[in-house]
Amino acid sequence: MISPTNFIMNLNLKKGHYVAFLTNQPAVHLNEMFGYNNLGPDDFEKTEEIGVIKMVIDDCTYLINTGGFFCVVDSKDILRVVPIEDVSQEELEFEEPIYYQAPNVYSCQETSSGNTIQEKCKNAAREAMNQLFPEDEIKSIEFITDEFKKSDLKEFVNGFFAMVTTEELQDEVKKANDEFDKILRTRKFKEYYTARINVYEKEDEEKNSVRCYYAAVDLKFEEVVIMRDGVERSRFCTSLGPGYDEISRLRRGIIRAFMKSFGNDFANLNEPKSS
Repeated sequence: MISPTNFIMNLNLKKGHYVAFLTNQPAVHLNEMFGYNNLGPDDFEKTEEIGVIKMVIDDCTYLINTGGFFCVVDSKDILRVVPIEDVSQEELEFEEPIYYQAPNVYSCQETSSGNTIQEKCKNAAREAMNQLFPEDEIKSIEFITDEFKKSDLKEFVNGFFAMVTTEELQDEVKKANDEFDKILRTRKFKEYYTARINVYEKEDEEKNSVRCYYAAVDLKFEEVVIMRDGVERSRFCTSLGPGYDEISRLRRGIIRAFMKSFGNDFANLNEPKSS
């Protein structure tokens, strides 16, 4: 007998498929926005929704758009594939706002060549650039650590915590670190390697100046997203869904809190001593 989870996995669900699934996430989200109560996620029952798969996060997890709400859904909560003829006209005509869409998405035509992750990432980025922006002349491509992989995010936060040497803050550091680890473990988003692409400025005939693009390359080297500026980077971050957004907001909150603490310490050091 095939289990429901194996049945769904055997359907080989892909981006663009419409599915019926169980979730409480839209209700929880609305309650967080407008509710004046002490209710939490566990207080809301799951209901059946129909939506379109926006992103395959991993073999068992999907980011699904249902009427403008983005839900991270486990395969065990997917009930069935919905034929396109059974999808409501309203759902079919829903236009996702551009700021929820990743910019400049390229699907690699071939398996990226290279003996290492770094080589494959750079080659995938180069292929995407050649197809999407052939007019841009590439000077170099570098594999870098960024904020689109959980291990990179953890490394960044650990590096920041390591700068905190004030003994009075150590308990706060441990508490913040434990909270970040918990969120990082339990929230899901599609992870990407990152490459920095140095492109010659078109107006500079002598090629003395470059500008930087960034390429997010998925872990299977099948998809590349090119980000040419801060607006496109912001769109890509938003497209990763609520799991990534929560992790990112927590990381920024930790930085702000400890920078404020650092500022207070520096201010105290500069205060004139009373005699």
